[in-house]
Amino acid sequence: MISWGENKRMTDPGYFARQLFNFFGVDDSESECGLDEGVDWDFVISNDTESPDIDSLVRLIQSHLIIND
Repeated sequence: MISWGENKRMTDPGYFARQLFNFFGVDDSESECGLDEGVDWDFVISNDTESPDIDSLVRLIQSHLIIND
């Protein structure tokens, strides 16, 4: 079990912290998931293992902004 934990920590440093928050129900609270469903978003940025091209996303968002000087 110790070897498994050390290997898990090396491959996914945040694993145990996420499990602790899940244990206490933080991920279920309204402040964490209150807007997960039932909202039509103009832009959705996924925070997962893939690294998005941030520059492209910023240009896309800026192209939709109306800027009043």
